[in-house]
Amino acid sequence: MTAEKRNSPARRLGHFLSCAGLFFLLASASAGMRRPFPANARPGELATKAEDFVGTWRARFKDKTFAVLKLKKDEGSLAGAFAAGDINTNEDGDVVEVVSEANGEQDIQSAKLADGKLSFQVKDEDGPTEFEFTLSDAAHGRLKIMVPPGGPKLNPFAMTKDEAKP
Repeated sequence: MTAEKRNSPARRLGHFLSCAGLFFLLASASAGMRRPFPANARPGELATKAEDFVGTWRARFKDKTFAVLKLKKDEGSLAGAFAAGDINTNEDGDVVEVVSEANGEQDIQSAKLADGKLSFQVKDEDGPTEFEFTLSDAAHGRLKIMVPPGGPKLNPFAMTKDEAKP
């Protein structure tokens, strides 16, 4: 196995998922669940257009980025890449340290937008990892890692969209 494959973001993420006691936690606490809605829409309205998800989204802890999701529209559907770093969490699932920031990228696959959720996979030599991404508003979302039965509990984590550059 090459050093590049050993250190790939998806492999680090796969290793992270397989380690007992490691949990993602929503990076910013919210008082309640909000249904996703697109920019310029009324609260409670689902994000149903690919354009609502397009952009670069980041999960941060103490000014360090541990996950990056880049989404673009490609021939009417969504495509993009995901990069992950390494984090440590406590027993409650709180992120307590970013060991390494997100770096490298893996292409997302099987992207599907339905019922206000963008589902996709990231594949590496350990197999696919499935994700669901929902929008809270035009600049905030929640990324959930779909853990198989018997796997560690992982809470969604907050993603913030990079500001558009003029």
